[in-house]
Amino acid sequence: MKSENVTNLDTLSTFIGNSQRQAIKSGLRGEERAHFAQMLAGLTEQINAMPKTYEQDGKGDAAVVHLHYFTGAADWFITEKDLDHDGEGQHQAFGLADIFHDGGDMGYISITEILEAGAELDFYWTPATLGEIKEKRTKVEPVAQTRLPWRAEEFRARLYTLAKARRAKADDANGSNHIFRNT
Repeated sequence: MKSENVTNLDTLSTFIGNSQRQAIKSGLRGEERAHFAQMLAGLTEQINAMPKTYEQDGKGDAAVVHLHYFTGAADWFITEKDLDHDGEGQHQAFGLADIFHDGGDMGYISITEILEAGAELDFYWTPATLGEIKEKRTKVEPVAQTRLPWRAEEFRARLYTLAKARRAKADDANGSNHIFRNT
């Protein structure tokens, strides 16, 4: 008889890549095993409860996103898992693919392809509606003004001052009476 963790990992296996699968296995053997077991059970429950293709059809922005995949440059928000008629596992899903952070497009998403491209399942995703996600992603947060220790003008002035001081020191050491000019 399979343990609950093994059963849950089997369910999750078509939704995650090999590196995430190995990380979970490692976590289940380590000190944080209770955390990983709980996370694995929650993800399995979330996937099992997900609507299948066409079950959220016509909801538009009210459709709930159940899974989130990401890479450094792209996000995929899964609203429905595909029916698994052939018993081969999850190959595609339906949702929003926002590859260029331009709002994205709704359509079928190949889970296999995005995993092969390095996307990872967000283990800590909280389901939200498409409308909530779109609103959050279109809000422009004010960028904090970052000030480098010296701005370019200040940097040039410091270099000039240092060069002048070195020149004066060298002149004093040589006994010369040259005047440093600002050119």
